[in-house]
Amino acid sequence: MIIVKIAIYICIGLFAGIMDEKGTDKAYNNILCRTKITMKTNTESFERKYDTITFGAHRNIFYGDLRKKIKNLATLIGFKVIEEDK
Repeated sequence: MIIVKIAIYICIGLFAGIMDEKGTDKAYNNILCRTKITMKTNTESFERKYDTITFGAHRNIFYGDLRKKIKNLATLIGFKVIEEDK
């Protein structure tokens, strides 16, 4: 799975991980947004690079390893890619 956010600042933030089904239903049941997903990723890198000013808090989830395709798309449209998990 890959999580993507396209910002108006001509960049795309993305990070990849593995869905953690154990935490999805119970961990954040009554806070923030209603649609939630928990996943395992490189949290140290993500915490350093996570930028809510540029990207906001909401993301789009794509299932499958689409990192290379998203990076290729970004190159074609002239966007910078910020890999938040690397």
